Order: sequence, then C-alpha cells, then structure tokens
Amino acid sequence: MYDYEKTLYDKLFTPENEQHNDGDFNKKDKHLWVKKATGLGITEFFLRIIAWLCTKNNEYRNTSICIVTAPRIELAVGLITRLKRLFLLQSAAASASGQQQKEVTFQNK
Repeated sequence: MYDYEKTLYDKLFTPENEQHNDGDFNKKDKHLWVKKATGLGITEFFLRIIAWLCTKNNEYRNTSICIVTAPRIELAVGLITRLKRLFLLQSAAASASGQQQKEVTFQNK
C-alpha cells in the first residue's frame, strides 16, 4: 500500500470521536474529495474498498452505493464493469477451491 493510499484509508476508517458498542467506529459523514493525477490507482483503490465493504459483513445488505463520475456515462459503466470483474475473479477462484459462493447483484439505476 502506498503512502497516499494509507492516508486515504486512515481518513475513512480512523475513529472520529465515538466508538459503537459493537466495536465498530462511527463512519457517518465520511466524505473525501481527491484531486488526483491519472495512473495513481486511486480509482482501483476505492473500487476495492467498495467491494470489501459490501462483502465483509451484512452491514450494507440491501443498500446502494453511489459512484459519482461527472457527465461521462461511459466512465460510470466502465467503473461498474471493473467492480463486477473483481467478483468474477473471486467467483472463479472460489469455484476452483470448492468454496461456497455468495450471490452478488449489480443494478444500473
């Protein structure tokens, strides 16, 4: 993990002030704005964070996650495709090892 990725991760997941009874820290109102150059891997980093958050437990079950991409619909579709591929690779690996697979659905709204 690069230094800038660690900084982003810490900003997202370091506790602000309070800790919930279940040991999970308050993630409410965590917004980051990143002005970046191309080729840093920030998009991939956040796609993987989204994938991890959606699969680590049931906290985000039956919820939606918004990806804002400016006015280019092709960019949004491309990011959704990249996110889907993360699960396709995981599904192929799980099939090869005989692990049980979880169902993941993507909806374009």
